[in-house]
Amino acid sequence: MPATATSRKPSDDGPRPRYVRVAFELGVDRTFDYALPEELAEVVHEGSRVRVPFGAGDHGRVAYVVSFPDTPAVEQVKAVIGLADEKGPLSAELMQLADWMSRYYVCPMGIVLAAMIPSAVKRDAGVQKIRTAMLKVPAEEAGKLTDKQKR
Repeated sequence: MPATATSRKPSDDGPRPRYVRVAFELGVDRTFDYALPEELAEVVHEGSRVRVPFGAGDHGRVAYVVSFPDTPAVEQVKAVIGLADEKGPLSAELMQLADWMSRYYVCPMGIVLAAMIPSAVKRDAGVQKIRTAMLKVPAEEAGKLTDKQKR
């Protein structure tokens, strides 16, 4: 018997999901189930991009959350590593459009979802990373440092 799956929006109340069903940007027309850690249950939604272990060596790979099954399709599941980005999930309307496109054009869901995300977003174009340093000594003692120590 196939596992049932539900969709979940950020505003949904109720029990937290324990599993996610994801689609990869691969030419594979199937989805994969992963365990959802408790700390991610509130931030992962349908349409979110998550990082999950996949393939030989369990290298982290980006996948798209397509649903929340009540039970996984396989006995042993790996856990989601974390969110792939902080951009937020695709809207419910875009997820419905992706589902229709996948069925109509007979194209894997992961490929359709990947096409909906601009490439600049996928590679974090325009994102500025700022590094900060904190002194391990109180500010009043910082003035006593030599020039070499201040660098």
